[in-house]
Amino acid sequence: MAEDQGKVVGVLPGRIGRLDSLFVAKSYQGRGIGQMLVESFEREIKSNGGGVIRVASSIYAEKFYENLGYIKSTGVRKSWNFEGYGFPIQPMRKVIK
Repeated sequence: MAEDQGKVVGVLPGRIGRLDSLFVAKSYQGRGIGQMLVESFEREIKSNGGGVIRVASSIYAEKFYENLGYIKSTGVRKSWNFEGYGFPIQPMRKVIK
């Protein structure tokens, strides 16, 4: 979690092997907060012996993850939310040693 003066401005819920999602408040985007959160998550994985991190990136965040060393693991797929609407995702992964 990233905070600014007690206000939550970014979150990255994840678990070993999977980066579930990444959210940064719109007014804080472009300041390196997302990168900081991902790198912190990667350090945690590394301290636990490393492994592969998988992320189902939105197609709009694909370049962000590529710039952090993630690679496409398959082609674009469609993901479905609880209301039955589909949206494209790009499965990606990164090996942490």
